[in-house]
Amino acid sequence: MDFLGAVERVTGKPGPGDSVEVRDASGQPLAQAAFSPKSQIRARVWSFDANESIGADFFRSRLTRALALREGLPAARHTNAMRLVHGESDGMPAWWSIAMRTCWRCSSSPPGSSGGASPSWTPSSS
Repeated sequence: MDFLGAVERVTGKPGPGDSVEVRDASGQPLAQAAFSPKSQIRARVWSFDANESIGADFFRSRLTRALALREGLPAARHTNAMRLVHGESDGMPAWWSIAMRTCWRCSSSPPGSSGGASPSWTPSSS
């Protein structure tokens, strides 16, 4: 995360949630992040690999990894309610998802927004 006081300048005109390159004081690339112009946390890091492409494959990979991690937890055998995605700890800042019985609840607070998206319950196919 890059806090407001750590940002010297913003080049260009990125919009809320746009992926931006984070650079150090000498101009060297440090990370790819989601831009958040109205937050005290100006950039939420997606990846510390400045060359990594942030797109559908990136999110598919992060989601698959998070789900595989949860499937291996002992609780997965004993409950029908579990947080499947937990934001920054799964490399997906501001995102979370909960599965309960036959529904999933997903929400995000997109970087740059003043609040969170309204959570929604979606029927699960399982």
